[in-house]
Amino acid sequence: AIKMLFRPLKPIYIGRFKLPFTPGILPAERLRLSRSIGDTVSRELLSAEVFKARLSDPALELKLREAMDSILEEMLRARPGEILEGLGSKDGKGEQDQAGSGMVAILRHSLGSVLASPEFRQGAEAAAELAASNISNLSFGQILDPDRFTALVAEFAARQRQLSAGSGTEAGPGALAETILGALAGEGGDLFSAKALTPLAEAAGSLMYDSISPLVENLILRPEIRSRLEAQAMDIVRQAIARLNPLQRVIVGVANYERTIEESIPSTIADLASAMGRLLAQPEIKREVVGSLTGWLTGRGSGAPGRSALAQYLMPAFKQFLDETWAEGEEFASRLGSRYETFSRMRVGEALPGFSAAVAPRLASFLIPSGVGSKAFEGTISAFLEGFGRSSNGKSAGELLGIGPEERSGLALLLSRAASQALAAQADKLVAALDIRAMVVERLDSLEMAEAERIILGVVSKELTWITVLGGVLGAIIGLAQGLISLV
Repeated sequence: AIKMLFRPLKPIYIGRFKLPFTPGILPAERLRLSRSIGDTVSRELLSAEVFKARLSDPALELKLREAMDSILEEMLRARPGEILEGLGSKDGKGEQDQAGSGMVAILRHSLGSVLASPEFRQGAEAAAELAASNISNLSFGQILDPDRFTALVAEFAARQRQLSAGSGTEAGPGALAETILGALAGEGGDLFSAKALTPLAEAAGSLMYDSISPLVENLILRPEIRSRLEAQAMDIVRQAIARLNPLQRVIVGVANYERTIEESIPSTIADLASAMGRLLAQPEIKREVVGSLTGWLTGRGSGAPGRSALAQYLMPAFKQFLDETWAEGEEFASRLGSRYETFSRMRVGEALPGFSAAVAPRLASFLIPSGVGSKAFEGTISAFLEGFGRSSNGKSAGELLGIGPEERSGLALLLSRAASQALAAQADKLVAALDIRAMVVERLDSLEMAEAERIILGVVSKELTWITVLGGVLGAIIGLAQGLISLV
């Protein structure tokens, strides 16, 4: 009966007449049966619901995880150093073949296109704004802790001592002094304007005046200074008497005026000191003196040296100051570090208000140069890639990324879950795209009837043997029963 479903494979003719039941049922109804089977399979066997259920099966997830883990293991075993070095090399070739060189050239071109794109600009601007904001919220201690700051100052001081001890070198404290003073008042013009320096000069002048005024009075009253002043005063008196005519000198001598003046000089000097103190205490005198000092310090007063000349005048003292400071070494570093420790608690935004708004555009401009800067920036990226690839020492991608077996297993789990969830969510579209019905119909149509017969008979012979035997037994029983009935 099964064979009659297929046999004969082609119609049999006697003359012009076709024998009944030729070909077999399946060859005769092949197209209709293919379409019917395709409809049944796509609707009942391989529907979107079946796919969703299968993709949500934990067993499938486990298999996907194992497959993903195997793929990741192979990928992480690769050595990206040569690729990165090729990307960074100036000719873009390195040790690669022609096809590899072409790929490197494409990647280099793509990198340049990405850096020049407006999308990269917007992303860099957003990143720069966030980075500047984050920096503004950091304390100075978080950026550079006090211990490290002290160590850096000590290292710098030691280096300056070495440079200063070297003969014939232009580096060291001398060069630093010239650089600092040259920046404040160089040939290109003063760094700070007279208007900006005036408040500082006035404060310095007022401090100097208030400090010196009491010293002047006390200085005059000191015994050794008073004796010198008295001697100088008597010399002046004698010089004045010497300029008198003979008659006047006789009168002075007779009246003993010189001795009288000499005896009164100490009181005169004391009165002078008191008068100097009262004079210096007058506000108008202070205002005049401080104004003159301010004009001198800012270079605007008459006879005041220019700030460039003042810087040259201060150069030897400033060099000596730096020499002595670096000579203290770790002691100076410790003192400076203790002061920085208090300052380090302050946030950058508190010490520099508006830091974030001012730095973010500059940082973005640095990340996104234009014109010649763009080529220089691209060259910087290339140099980084080349150096990184050359120094990777043949390490695998897993070693460079720090991904071991445990991390790889976790990553495989995440990827397998994401893949199965994504496929399950898109099961309807996936089934529609695969078109199960069309696949079944196409496969059945391409299958030869003789091959289909062989497949079905093979299945029957293996799995349905007892059904065939039972059919034969039942057929024999029915035949005997019908024969007996017909005889009766």
